[in-house]
Amino acid sequence: MRISFLPISSLRSLTISVVGDVLTINGDAFDFAPLQEGAALPAGAVGSEWIASEVTRDGGEVCLTLMLPYWGAASEAARFPVSIHVTENGPVPLPGSEE
Repeated sequence: MRISFLPISSLRSLTISVVGDVLTINGDAFDFAPLQEGAALPAGAVGSEWIASEVTRDGGEVCLTLMLPYWGAASEAARFPVSIHVTENGPVPLPGSEE
């Protein structure tokens, strides 16, 4: 799964995990297994306020953008997050959370 981030100033928290094509956002699971190669699912059709882009499948991988909350004197990694390529199942560390 390829995840890009859109930083937003917010006090809210975000946790995500991945198992195969299932992305869990703050405890809510979204199964993208039915998404066909080259298809695009509009962000509004997913039902999560955290998803900031359409969800696509490219090269067999689910690709999307999530909003990444930060507050105050957040690290540069949180304010200017890089995309990540998730290859293992489990919790996903968010940019800036390692500091």
